[in-house]
Amino acid sequence: MSYDILVFDPAHAPREREAFLQWWNAQAEWSEPHPYNDPEFTTPSLRAWFMEMVERFPALSGPYAGSRDRRAAGYCIGYHVIYVAISSDKQATHERAFELAGKHRLGFFEASSSDGEILLPGDGNELVLASKHDEQRRPQNLQPITDPRIIALVKSHPPGGAVINHVRHAENPRRLVNVVYGRNGIVALTDPVVRKSQTLAQLESALAEAGIAYEVVEEDEIRTFMGQLSDALRYPHLILPRSGNPTDESAP
Repeated sequence: MSYDILVFDPAHAPREREAFLQWWNAQAEWSEPHPYNDPEFTTPSLRAWFMEMVERFPALSGPYAGSRDRRAAGYCIGYHVIYVAISSDKQATHERAFELAGKHRLGFFEASSSDGEILLPGDGNELVLASKHDEQRRPQNLQPITDPRIIALVKSHPPGGAVINHVRHAENPRRLVNVVYGRNGIVALTDPVVRKSQTLAQLESALAEAGIAYEVVEEDEIRTFMGQLSDALRYPHLILPRSGNPTDESAP
């Protein structure tokens, strides 16, 4: 299971937490028209961060791929973000990524942390905490999850995977709907067949062919749906089995 972090250009990212997470979800569609393993297309500060990172922790693919030893990491490079999946030597890789983010005055998002900390440049090379998950939203204050669509997605969700929310048009009647699914790994996230699917039918066909579980969610319920899905992934014991009692084996 990988540990994932995001380094980003703070000049192109929202400061408010909810807006930032929505922005990050849009980045994670990986729909930009360029290879995602080449730093040529990112900002100068992110490129400088990457070039120093790969000196110690080589990329798994792309023009800067190195030997596939325990230090290698997966880098997915966008215009304004670099997403890193760390499979081995996690502490050393994380420490170096954090240190260089401060040096190059970049933002840092702890994507795999339970607190989901977002840090921004402070004085000098310092990174300061901007926000983290609402500490008031503890498991005991959350509602049980009963939506069978969410239960199915959580059951199929791979460790270290990402939740993707694509907006597509449905026909008869024509309307906007959201297709929510999970992907695992940097390569899978950049699958051109999925990215080029324009209609709901095309996207469903691509996901089915790839064997990926998904759900179609109407626009008026997507905010509630995504909130409950996030809660269920973080706190699996919230999911109610058919008996109506929270599961015991997944409780923390």
